[in-house]
Amino acid sequence: IKIFEKQDLFEAIQESAQVVYVTHNYQKLVPSKLNLIRTTAQFVKQNPNVQRFIAVTPVELDNYFESDPQNEAIKSENDARSTYPNLTLIKSDVTVGNYSQFVHFVAGSLANNKMLQLNSSQESAYPINACDLADAVVTAIGQNETRGKSYLAQGPQEQKLADIIQTVEQLIGVKYKGGSSFLGLSPSQNNILSELTYPANTRNFSRFLTTYQTPKSDGFEKITSIKANVRGLDLSLIHISEPTRLLSISYAVFCLKKKKQQS
Repeated sequence: IKIFEKQDLFEAIQESAQVVYVTHNYQKLVPSKLNLIRTTAQFVKQNPNVQRFIAVTPVELDNYFESDPQNEAIKSENDARSTYPNLTLIKSDVTVGNYSQFVHFVAGSLANNKMLQLNSSQESAYPINACDLADAVVTAIGQNETRGKSYLAQGPQEQKLADIIQTVEQLIGVKYKGGSSFLGLSPSQNNILSELTYPANTRNFSRFLTTYQTPKSDGFEKITSIKANVRGLDLSLIHISEPTRLLSISYAVFCLKKKKQQS
């Protein structure tokens, strides 16, 4: 179901038995997206037929236009849980693999010699394969004991973002040459010229690269409690098709309808 308006979201949820919210990439106007998880929780609460509500929030898709992105994300997630206490929250560390927007962004930047800025003192990530994250969501839908719980999805290997980028370099056979910028402007800069030069999703990913923090684990169970085996960064687990094309999906709410029984 494609959601274009708030009313569309409301009507879709009213017809649904399970709702899976997935954080968007802030490609469009940020203010209209900041309250999406809260609004989704409110609409779910209004439908007594919803059996499961699961929110999946990969760290690279948080809102890095905020001065404190991680805590702002935590606040919105806590607000959603206050509205709907049975919310199952799955917070993901950096995703890798075929369906990772992070990998596609890095591959596209490398292929087009776009600027990639990193913080040398950056914390380490524990990347998780996007397919394992998806499997965990499917498992959570089928397990009643996951209601009202929060899970942190991380892979087994500790790695710096620079190491992940080097792995993508090997994969697509392109060595990062330092990247080019327009008139010396960086997409991570917070000024009107950068806003006019770079699209919002590029600026958000760029700020993520320079400000990444390991997701906070307080109050979270490990994802391995519902998904036994999770994989980290592995060349054999990543397939890049059309590396110059960046994904354009801004956000998603999946509404799973009950199948009508035939009489």
